[in-house]
Amino acid sequence: MSERRHTNGSDGDASAEMLPEFSAEDAGSDPYSLSFCGFTLDVREKALHYHGNRIALTPKEIDLLILLVNARSRPVTRDEIVDRLWPGDDATDSVVSQTVYRLRRAMTQYNPSSEYIKTLRRAGYQFIPAVAACEPPPPAVPFFSELFRDYRVGVHRLAQQTRTGVEEAIAILERLLEADPLYVPAIAGLAHAQALRAQLLYADPRTAYVKAKRLCASALHIDPDCGQAFAVLSHVLLQFNRNYAAARSAADRALALTPYSVWAIRAAVWTRVALGETREDVPALTEGLARNPASAALTVLYGIALYFACRYFDAHAQFLDALFFDANFAPAQYYDACALSMLERFDEAQERLAQISPAYSPARVLALRAHIAGKRRNDAEFSRCLNDLERMPVVSNILQAVAVAGGGRKQDALERLVRAFNHGEAGLAIAAVDPLLTTTLGRRAAPLLAGIRSDGVARCRKCARPVHGRERYACAFDCTFCPRCAALAGGVCTECAQPLRRVEVS
Repeated sequence: MSERRHTNGSDGDASAEMLPEFSAEDAGSDPYSLSFCGFTLDVREKALHYHGNRIALTPKEIDLLILLVNARSRPVTRDEIVDRLWPGDDATDSVVSQTVYRLRRAMTQYNPSSEYIKTLRRAGYQFIPAVAACEPPPPAVPFFSELFRDYRVGVHRLAQQTRTGVEEAIAILERLLEADPLYVPAIAGLAHAQALRAQLLYADPRTAYVKAKRLCASALHIDPDCGQAFAVLSHVLLQFNRNYAAARSAADRALALTPYSVWAIRAAVWTRVALGETREDVPALTEGLARNPASAALTVLYGIALYFACRYFDAHAQFLDALFFDANFAPAQYYDACALSMLERFDEAQERLAQISPAYSPARVLALRAHIAGKRRNDAEFSRCLNDLERMPVVSNILQAVAVAGGGRKQDALERLVRAFNHGEAGLAIAAVDPLLTTTLGRRAAPLLAGIRSDGVARCRKCARPVHGRERYACAFDCTFCPRCAALAGGVCTECAQPLRRVEVS
């Protein structure tokens, strides 16, 4: 094989000289392809896929992976990496560390079951395929089994999103796990239940979201291809960690594994809502609706996408359709009241709120009632709702901001949002794009809301302080820790119970 070297720092075909020496046992019929842990590395195309889905990597990252794979069990030194990937350039150690970090993170976001690239002190880096850790998932449960029937009942209770429904679902799913501790759908269902408890303020969000994240980790440890777990993980990463990139990656992973699942489509919609990218044309959502046009859950998601795009009349029409399919579907009733409020059809909004079951998120309903009362200058109703909201078991500065914003108390609303921001309150990612706040508060809130959308990754998950300096620690789910808190935690993430690895930041 002739050697082809580059004398500049461009991202040219630097991997042409690094065709891997795969055996037929490794690669099957194609000597330029290798599969491991669900990944397929195509050297000719310079591409890495996970179960058919291409992973976005830079040319340097794919070249690095090919170099490490080609070396097999032999460690590759930093000098060798610089010589092969940056010939003629003075690449620093931090550049190499960053490239390794980005490659490792991209792979673990799709399948966190292996280390893939091991850092060897004073020796460099070594590729670790760890094929033994990537066993195929357990066979699906037969549709007519008692286990699956009970699981369906639990999922149905969760779909109602009421406090009683969520608690009943938790009891059912926990009984299933007593019978079969490795039943992944039940583990993912419990993670979803805990995430709903946090989102709807049925429990302390920090405690419930941590439980949800650990349950996702347990499900993915047993089955790395569990789309439901990735969908719930996306929700937690968005609402709790406010890590937009990781949340979107998990949502995309869920869609790739279970493209027609309501859970996966919901994760895709909410991540795009938070990023301000969604209109009515979320491909997974429109395709899902085309396949199941009478789905109340998907119709509500379509309405939510329109609501956050400020198309309130069209959103209202979708919520009416959802209520035609399920007259008591609380999420449709709540978001229809939001859309009607933005249309200033306050009488209809209040009528819609009156129809909602008392078991559905009393805090959210109270905040919207106060907002509408404030818009209508009904001071007595506004004060009563605000007082009741402030006495709720779980205090939410975000919902209080929604309430007082309707009463024209913009400065008060901003101060409550600042408190939520400083305390790292869950739900800020969606609050930062909610028309109830963005439209009502106007330009005064723009810097704060922009800060909420840009912040969230470089803060220690334990002490909540920004992580400064060149060193931090992160788990497979991208929870960030400062060196001090990582040491106090014993090198294990306090949220996910996953090992923490040092990340060098240039």
